[in-house]
Amino acid sequence: MVDIVEVKRSHLYVIRNVFNKRTLKSYSAETLSFLIGKPNDYVSKVESFHEECYPVDVLEHIAKALDQKDYLSLISAGEPDDLVKASMKVEWQDNFLHQECFMYTEDGGVEMMYMVSKNMELPFYGAGNDPEVYELTTILETIDVMIRDGYFDEPRLPFETLAYIKDTFTFLVEPNNFEFVLSQYEEHPGDKKLISIESKGFQYYVADAPEQG
Repeated sequence: MVDIVEVKRSHLYVIRNVFNKRTLKSYSAETLSFLIGKPNDYVSKVESFHEECYPVDVLEHIAKALDQKDYLSLISAGEPDDLVKASMKVEWQDNFLHQECFMYTEDGGVEMMYMVSKNMELPFYGAGNDPEVYELTTILETIDVMIRDGYFDEPRLPFETLAYIKDTFTFLVEPNNFEFVLSQYEEHPGDKKLISIESKGFQYYVADAPEQG
């Protein structure tokens, strides 16, 4: 059974635009949520109409995480604020997640807003000479340098950190690998460690001074 909800037409187009742009970058809903400092299920809740549409401050972060000029690129200008009926159909088959969003028009028509079919099998982080393991090690070493250089003396959102690594160290980081490294981050003896803090509804990362023995 597919639940049909009422949602503002303008909000539905914003949700569609964010969906299309994140899938163009091969970002899952969970990845985008992480990059903007929100709980992992935040974007999926918005897309399935279990959470209100993105407010402006969130759209500003989303635009930067998706390499957009500004948040206005995520808004369809001229779309009215009238209420329309919409539904999100979600199906699982083995490890594949299928999502389809529909809008129902007053004349009885049905318009597909977006759809995706994605393999949700979790990556395996093994040991050895795997290129992904090499990237994880490189990310960890890069974060260590950034902590020592004072980058994390101020709270940073994940997408800001990825952009800084790209501009300063000139290599691209896969967001899922970056999230994995942060989740596994361990304090090095005598060094500062990286911790997460919440501020104004967003999750930031900041360097924490080591405990004095």
